[in-house]
Amino acid sequence: VCFFIFRAAMMQGKTTTRNRSKPRLARERSTGQLVGEKGGLNAALLHNLRVGYKELLQDIAHDEEGVKEMKNHLKQLQREREHIAREVAAAEAFVESMSSEGALGPIVQKKDSLAAFAEDEYKKARVQHGNMMTLLKDEFGYHPEYKLGKTNDPSKEFSGKFFTPDPNPNDFV
Repeated sequence: VCFFIFRAAMMQGKTTTRNRSKPRLARERSTGQLVGEKGGLNAALLHNLRVGYKELLQDIAHDEEGVKEMKNHLKQLQREREHIAREVAAAEAFVESMSSEGALGPIVQKKDSLAAFAEDEYKKARVQHGNMMTLLKDEFGYHPEYKLGKTNDPSKEFSGKFFTPDPNPNDFV
């Protein structure tokens, strides 16, 4: 209600409590005043836009770095995945080769032949050890229990550890 009374008073040309030294309408202002007001607002707006633009550029740069790091991490994970897949495939192939009785035949035969070869070589080594111990006893007076032997020069004695190969290496007790 007060607004309408105030408005009616202005229309009839009656004076109000308003300060008459200031222009009432925008068209009553000088061009300099309008340019000053609008220019200041636009300058502040332009400054805010520039600051926001710089912040956006920084955010974009950080995001691009993050994307590069993620791509590197994904590449590393892919390499690990491929490596694990190769290991799994090799393990599956090994299990598959061991799963049938027919596939184990050559392996068992090879194991048996290797065991027989090792047993023969061990017997040969025992015989050779015995021959060398006899040579040390005869030529150098080596006494296995005392671990001492002598050469032609009495000042040059030698010693060694007493060792006899196990006659039954398959006995693990």
